[in-house]
Amino acid sequence: MKNNKLVIGIAILVTVFAIGFWQFNQKSLPSEKSIKIGVLVPLTGAAASYGENSKMGAALAVEEFNAGHPELKVELISEDSRGEAAQGVKAAQKLLDIDQVVAVVGCVTSGVTLAVAPAMNAKHVPIVSPGGSAPNIRDAGDFVFRTWPSDVFEAAAMADHLKNKKIQRLAILRVNNEYGLAMEKALSQKLAPPTQVVASESFDQGAREMRTQLLKIKEAQPDALFFVGFPEAAIALAPSLSAAGLKIPLFATSGFEDPQVPAKTGGVLEGTIYAKPLADSPAAESFRRAYKERYKGDPGITSDTAYDAAALALRGVAAAISSKQPVTGDFIHDYLLQVRDYAGASGVLSFDDKGDVIKPVGLFTLHNGQYEKLP
Repeated sequence: MKNNKLVIGIAILVTVFAIGFWQFNQKSLPSEKSIKIGVLVPLTGAAASYGENSKMGAALAVEEFNAGHPELKVELISEDSRGEAAQGVKAAQKLLDIDQVVAVVGCVTSGVTLAVAPAMNAKHVPIVSPGGSAPNIRDAGDFVFRTWPSDVFEAAAMADHLKNKKIQRLAILRVNNEYGLAMEKALSQKLAPPTQVVASESFDQGAREMRTQLLKIKEAQPDALFFVGFPEAAIALAPSLSAAGLKIPLFATSGFEDPQVPAKTGGVLEGTIYAKPLADSPAAESFRRAYKERYKGDPGITSDTAYDAAALALRGVAAAISSKQPVTGDFIHDYLLQVRDYAGASGVLSFDDKGDVIKPVGLFTLHNGQYEKLP
């Protein structure tokens, strides 16, 4: 009888150990249901066009990954940040705590990217921003990366161009948020004689008209206007310029480039010159073709940088699986830090030890309703 009890006891212990070991392995090894990538972008609000572009770019990367890895299935989960810090943090917590994503593509705005960084760092889940350009994102934490370069690089390119154009009296009109403040500061630090800022005005995110600010700027008699805002703001700028009777050369940031700007401004913004990262990569054209075939339209601003953000995170997933390691945020983080000279949709890029992207910047213009690179 005692022997029987001993045998039964041992059998129970072996069974419990086996179940525990099986459960451990189920948690450690990747499965179709466990691999989730988050997308945290503004799908409503003033930066919604960036958000939709980013969502579609990331979705294309996931679709291509799943097609090439039939044994796996990565799920893309999208959340709307509305371009607002508080909403972004709330959405990020859902992605981390409920959905348990292993990486996040987002956000396209600097303010939200900075706001959610502490949660990402605490959970050891990398976030790759396709549009956050504020210089201080560089110091937001170990798990914060970006495929869009810092404002510092755009500002340097624009400052050199303004100097070459002999612009002496520059006015600045910017959105009143982290992005606008950071870009104004970066440009002001890079400006050199003879260029000086003679007027600076701001507008709220989502503003529908800017006539009052432009009338104040007009009083300062500037030679040119530097505009910092999202595409929706550029659309509001056009009629405001006409209403204020202000006709001077226009310069802008990369946020100016979006198909809806020339489509909705009636030629008022023709000739605007802006800086943006160069997409000089063998993969850029193939991405544009694939995007157009999938969505029946051209990619917009941040479509390519979001595609690269998702594609690089997915490469981290594939690397974990091929090395028979758990698919974790830590593993993807370590993989991203090793990225060098990646030929992506948005250009050839590398990450430095702070997760900042290293990528060249060029000058572009709006000519006959089309965006063109300046020689």
